[in-house]
Amino acid sequence: STHPVVVAFWSILKDDLTEVERCKLVQFITGTSRVPSGGFKQLQGSDGEVRVFTLEKLPPTSVPRAHTCFNRFDLPAIPLRSDLSKLLKLLLIADVEGFDVA
Repeated sequence: STHPVVVAFWSILKDDLTEVERCKLVQFITGTSRVPSGGFKQLQGSDGEVRVFTLEKLPPTSVPRAHTCFNRFDLPAIPLRSDLSKLLKLLLIADVEGFDVA
């Protein structure tokens, strides 16, 4: 997708997060800290079926939510990349595992 929030998410993942932070974020979203050797397209759900990684937009005032069974991340549509980066880093500092931070 070329939506600005999706572009910002992947940019933050690549440029702003350390390897440890990336692993924590993947753990939060998928329930595992490792991506399969074939990449995100081969992620499996809890039922063993391939569940493609997806991002869903939430209102900007929402908190991020993960659906680990479906490899889905509900991400607030925060317009500023810097604010989205801060939110993701706060999520990682909270060290939550799955579901949401609410």
